[in-house]
Amino acid sequence: MTLKCIAVVAEQSATTEIRSRIINNPNLNLIACFDCLNKALKYLEHTIEIDVIFIDIKLLSQSISTLNKLIDANDKLLIFSISQVSATDSYEFTINSLKMESFDFTNFSEQIGKTTDRFSISAESKTSPDTLFIKSKEDNNKLYKIYINDIIAVESLLNYIKIYTVNGKFITHLNLKEAKEVLKQHFCFIQIHRSFIISKNHIITVENGYLTMSDGSKFSIGNNFKEQFNSFIYEHSFKPTTKIDAAKLS
Repeated sequence: MTLKCIAVVAEQSATTEIRSRIINNPNLNLIACFDCLNKALKYLEHTIEIDVIFIDIKLLSQSISTLNKLIDANDKLLIFSISQVSATDSYEFTINSLKMESFDFTNFSEQIGKTTDRFSISAESKTSPDTLFIKSKEDNNKLYKIYINDIIAVESLLNYIKIYTVNGKFITHLNLKEAKEVLKQHFCFIQIHRSFIISKNHIITVENGYLTMSDGSKFSIGNNFKEQFNSFIYEHSFKPTTKIDAAKLS
């Protein structure tokens, strides 16, 4: 099982070290790195895909109450509190602010493997369904079964949502916040606008702040979501050693 994670580390040398450790671990997929907790918290408010956060313990005092609220809202979120980054220092491990364990950085891979095993066991009874049933507003509330992998995007229509799929579009009585709650257990979805959630698997092109999806539909990237989306693009790109200019994606 691969865990999606972000890192929040203030010092550049520490960021390089933790990034290297995560990237070289087959159980972890690094989605983004941040140099302050507020940026990470803003990202977490909009994302629906993170399992693990690595945080410099020196930064936790900045917004610990907000962080606790986010942890309470996501029962699958794991936190690694980083005291220092060196080959001999220890880590503290927190699950939902309740359980603490010591963590030896020299055995990073082994400890992450144990964490992945525990995560898999705890999530075993919450296996994400491959399909959903929705009532179509335009077809007298007839129930339709749709496959999660077939969902291209979800658009807010006030108290309704429009679901774009490979087999057509459906309108159902649900707001976007409720839809996000349903979809958060599926790692392929990301919110890119206050009105749009899209499937990363169906992105075809990114140009001038717009995404073109596999069905030809286009969606704009909202200003409040550009940083997290650019981080996703950066982490999943063939790229040179220098970071892609985010302005070119805006």
